[in-house]
Amino acid sequence: MADYPYTKLTHIRLAGGRTWQNTRFLVERVHVYRRDESPKWQCSSYLAGRNRRTSTKTDSLSQAKEFAEDWYLGLRDKLRDGELHGEKTFKNAARKLMGGYEILTDGERNKRWVKDHYRRIRMHLDPFFGKLALSQINGGVVQDYRIARMTKGEGKRVPSRSTLHHETVTLTRHLRQRPLTVSYTHLTLPTIYSV
Repeated sequence: MADYPYTKLTHIRLAGGRTWQNTRFLVERVHVYRRDESPKWQCSSYLAGRNRRTSTKTDSLSQAKEFAEDWYLGLRDKLRDGELHGEKTFKNAARKLMGGYEILTDGERNKRWVKDHYRRIRMHLDPFFGKLALSQINGGVVQDYRIARMTKGEGKRVPSRSTLHHETVTLTRHLRQRPLTVSYTHLTLPTIYSV
């Protein structure tokens, strides 16, 4: 493990007489801390617009620093590769939508329609769009989804045009339903012509 000249250990006094041990290293980028009620060290870092935390699962400060260094460098790799976002992902927004969609549509939509909507999100949309940030979903990504769905594979049936249309409608309704998590409310979708 590298020697960190900027490492410092501090004890922070919290309300109620509790203390919190804290150390910072990697030029103030990673914080390793331990709470009074836990023997395990935790680590945190502010990256891509939000604070990220995890447990080091160890009670040794030197092992915790090694873990935190690897964890932080792994986060930096994910950020560079575009896998780490500072915004909501499709999966997070889908969970929120599915939690209250039946209540929002009470009396306006058939229960079967709502269940089909959930099924399309769970079985088809979430596996494809789940890790994408909402701002990354555009017409080109939807086109890629539709092409992937229409590609024949071993043991895979190609959906009908109406099924694909229902999935696309579910996607656009889903994105329009969450105006607080999406910076846009209109998604222009490409048209696919059958041959």
